Amino acid sequence: MISLNRLYSLSPFLFLIVLGMDSLWMQQFISWGQSVSVAMTAGFLWLTLQRLPRERQLIVLCFVAIAIVGECLFSLVFGVYEYRLSNIPVYVPLGHPILLVIAWVLADLSFFQKHGAKIAPWLARVNWLIIAAVALFLGDTLSLAFGALGLFVFRKRRYSLVYGLMAWIVLALEIAGTQLGCWRWAAESAGGWLHATNPPFGAFLGYVAADVASIKLARRISARWFPSLQILAP
Repeated sequence: MISLNRLYSLSPFLFLIVLGMDSLWMQQFISWGQSVSVAMTAGFLWLTLQRLPRERQLIVLCFVAIAIVGECLFSLVFGVYEYRLSNIPVYVPLGHPILLVIAWVLADLSFFQKHGAKIAPWLARVNWLIIAAVALFLGDTLSLAFGALGLFVFRKRRYSLVYGLMAWIVLALEIAGTQLGCWRWAAESAGGWLHATNPPFGAFLGYVAADVASIKLARRISARWFPSLQILAP
């Protein structure tokens, strides 16, 4: 069986194909592109689960559940962003935990195992500088609001390398998704109090919050039904 690291060396191609099939450009030629994206993401997630320890399997499944709730709230209820077909594509909540696993895989590489403790705080500092810059020069106050929450989480997690890596993974995905027309962030939200670029740099902090919530939920589930599992924070 192919290892997790080798499987995830294919993840950039997976996301390019998934987003490409659901893009505005592809819509000119076929109407079933989003279905292909869902099937590919579901298959990749299934292969991922087969290669993870049980503790991480539970976190991933909890992440899917929380992502579904978060997508419904922020997209359908609050209108912070909107998908191409004004729905919630199934590949989106299924894909959220895949981004987390990419960060896990990267953090487990020998380079980051050796230098991660020094790199992680600098990743966080660069993130805050960029959030401050886009808020100041582009008026992206949504990222600033996300950043305030994220600063608390990052400091509590002692500048987790996994979250620092997730920031750049999510930013790349958000740029690709918005440029291909798969989704679009609203210019204003919270009744006009918050403004955002498309995409907002601070979007990654939503993923971080979902991961924190997933770990807490996984701990509750394991304590009740799977006491032998040890759910650790990244």
